[in-house]
Amino acid sequence: VFHGAFCYGVLAGWGIEEILDFSNAMAALNCTAIGARGGISTRDKAESLMKRAERRVMEEVKRRV
Repeated sequence: VFHGAFCYGVLAGWGIEEILDFSNAMAALNCTAIGARGGISTRDKAESLMKRAERRVMEEVKRRV
């Protein structure tokens, strides 16, 4: 699911940060159901999660940016 969402964002012409946010949201939503594809969600639900979810960045990554 992550890879499919990533490709979707690339083909849509999004920036890398938006692509990664969307891909992670889609992958997270997929984990809410049983099976490899049981929780594949919609773009609207992913965008809703992206708006309300907390972002966590490792300290090591923060230093690089």
